[in-house]
Amino acid sequence: MKAKLTSMTEERDRLNVSLTIMTRKLDKLQSLSQNLDSVRDLAAELSTMKAKLTERLQDSNTKLTSMTEERDRLNVSLTETTRELDRLQISSKQNLDSAHGSAAELSTMKAKLTSMTEERDRLTASLTVMTRKLDRLQISSKQNLDSVRGSAAELSTMNGKLTERLQDSNTKLTSMTEERDRLTASLTEMTRELDRLQCLLQKESQNGVVTDPPAVLVWEWPGSISDSMTESEKTCPAGWRKFSSACYLFSNEARSWDRAREDCRQRGADLVVINSDEEQTFLFGLLINQDTWIGLNDRDEEGTWKWVDGTPLTQTNWGQSQPDNGGGYMGEEDCAEIRKYFSDWNDLSCEVSNPWICEKKA
Repeated sequence: MKAKLTSMTEERDRLNVSLTIMTRKLDKLQSLSQNLDSVRDLAAELSTMKAKLTERLQDSNTKLTSMTEERDRLNVSLTETTRELDRLQISSKQNLDSAHGSAAELSTMKAKLTSMTEERDRLTASLTVMTRKLDRLQISSKQNLDSVRGSAAELSTMNGKLTERLQDSNTKLTSMTEERDRLTASLTEMTRELDRLQCLLQKESQNGVVTDPPAVLVWEWPGSISDSMTESEKTCPAGWRKFSSACYLFSNEARSWDRAREDCRQRGADLVVINSDEEQTFLFGLLINQDTWIGLNDRDEEGTWKWVDGTPLTQTNWGQSQPDNGGGYMGEEDCAEIRKYFSDWNDLSCEVSNPWICEKKA
């Protein structure tokens, strides 16, 4: 009977581990669905940008047409000025050859010729400037149009890929949900059978059939350290771990940051505040390979991180390039987690489901 009870207990633990893993995978798939909403928002933003660029392109084309007309007018004026200059040069030469004109008239003609030459040079310079501006506008318009077309093509490709990934995720989500339900039903059945066997074992013990005391079943979060408690640890409630003068509780489920904090407060505690390297090392040593919420956020002011007890952030262990507030692609990331795999901190959306650590004074 004791062997069967032990076997049933181990089977229940394995089912609990499988259920926890399936729940975490389900949460990650739900998070992927949220990321798709962010990509859709990005698609709308790119569509707005495309409309603005198209409007700017139309304005550029209007200016281009206006400047082309101005250039044509300048060309006509330059042509007329050149003809007038040629006529004056011929007239001046004829007058000089005839030697009948007066010196005063010749001087006037030379001055007029000089003035017309300067006017022609100014018109030529203006035409050159207008031509350069026209060329720059043509290049800029072409680049803007190419950029809009490239963004539209890239967005279409991204949308197709994300739609395909979402369909795959929904299929996996349905399958994993069914598997989780089966595991939950199996776990419930195993728990009932285990309770029945414990009850039967206790009755046999009371009747003198079993001389050894019944085994004590201890429920532990999978992956936690189950070493024997020392005298100093007895000051913490059952299931809590003691370090220095504080008690810590590691959750065996995943919730959003706000719901995790609510659970801690109901236990007379709050999300953990890390004050030293030693405390941080202690916490990392007890984590399983999963990211976990801590009591740190910058909700009041972006970039100003504070602990839940109101104290500013002085002890840090951010990962590389963190915090990045989602990098501009994943929405606001105002809550902090510790990452077991990287042994560092990361900012994350407060709506993501993670395990959490509660802390209170011993």
